Amino acid sequence: MTKKEILNYLELITIELTEAHDWTDTDGTLSPKYTANTNCAVNTAKELVDELVDNLNGKFDNERLTEAEEVMDIINMESN
Repeated sequence: MTKKEILNYLELITIELTEAHDWTDTDGTLSPKYTANTNCAVNTAKELVDELVDNLNGKFDNERLTEAEEVMDIINMESN
């Protein structure tokens, strides 16, 4: 993984955790209205962390990219 890819994962994780934090009250309790949103954001952050760890450990090194991943690679290369 490139430094840029790792930083992208960390940025996405930060966004999810910030959203979860923003949906809690000042005392850290969850408003019932936002419980589902908070749980979703925390679960997404956990999945991103797990995926990042798998990538860093080389779990996907020999797997073919999906079409969406290939498109994202092209977009990322063009933006550099």
